Amino acid sequence: MRRVPILRSAFSRDRCSIQVDALHAQADTYLGEMLGEGIEVPASESGGRCATRG
Repeated sequence: MRRVPILRSAFSRDRCSIQVDALHAQADTYLGEMLGEGIEVPASESGGRCATRG
C-alpha cells in the first residue's frame, strides 16, 4: 500500500494550522477520490488511517 502525504497538502507557508475535524474531512475527501479511481485505501476505522514512522 502507498503512503500519501495528506498533511503536506493540508498545510502551506500561509496555513500553519488547521482544525482537527477539518483535517479529517479533507483526508476523507482525498481518500474518497482515491477510491473512486480504484486505488486501495485503509479501512475507515477511527484513527486507523493514521500512520507513524518508526
